[in-house]
Amino acid sequence: GTGGSGGSTAGAGGSTAGAGGSTAGAGGSAAGSAGTSAGSGGSAAGAGGSAPAVDYVAYVTGSPDYSATVRKIEAFSFDVGTGAMKSLGTWDAGPLPTYLAFHPSGSAVYATNESGSGHVRAFGIEKGSGKLAALSDRTTGGNGAVHVFARPQGDWLLVSNYDGGNISTFPIDAKGDIGPAKDTKPTGTQSHQVVTDPAGKFVFAPCRSANLVAGFTLAADGTLTPLSPKSLALAGGPRHMAFHPSSKYAYVLAENSNK
Repeated sequence: GTGGSGGSTAGAGGSTAGAGGSTAGAGGSAAGSAGTSAGSGGSAAGAGGSAPAVDYVAYVTGSPDYSATVRKIEAFSFDVGTGAMKSLGTWDAGPLPTYLAFHPSGSAVYATNESGSGHVRAFGIEKGSGKLAALSDRTTGGNGAVHVFARPQGDWLLVSNYDGGNISTFPIDAKGDIGPAKDTKPTGTQSHQVVTDPAGKFVFAPCRSANLVAGFTLAADGTLTPLSPKSLALAGGPRHMAFHPSSKYAYVLAENSNK
């Protein structure tokens, strides 16, 4: 396919790579600290009216065959006692939404459209029901928007453009909505992910074909400045990375070498 993430699963206790879509769990009275995004003006499908409060909501999106005709995000209530799930509705998420990220407050979710020119879409999460309300749809400055990440402080959103080989920053307002891109910087061929360290000071982008991890500082105004050196060479097709909570260690998955 386009080399996208192929999907991801994020739950209350961690994350795993998935195939053909994206699933996110949300705990708490609303969507808690997890949820989902996407959607250009999507309205909920199914029965009308307000849904009863739920303890957990799971959000699912993506396509098993990378078809751009797949446009939806679907929300499910989740019973942790029985494992039963019940659909809460679907929302239009634009073409091929393959990755989701949540605002740290749980008030919003963001989805990338990996098909063609990159887009990132923001959705508000209704407290209590977990239902979504479409907010903004922004271009990402590169084709194949494959990954989205909200800075821990909740003030900046970052998007990685796989085909564009770059990353972009977007301001997040008090409601969780996003403004137009503030800065876009080149990373390397097939920029597969973008994350910050736990403190939100440094930004990193694993680039699969370039065999490197690009690094930047993130200023208060959303400007990215390359580190010196600007990247770390890493063979094997680096795809995704994660940090230890102490910030002392980082872990990188090398897709091509299975390491």
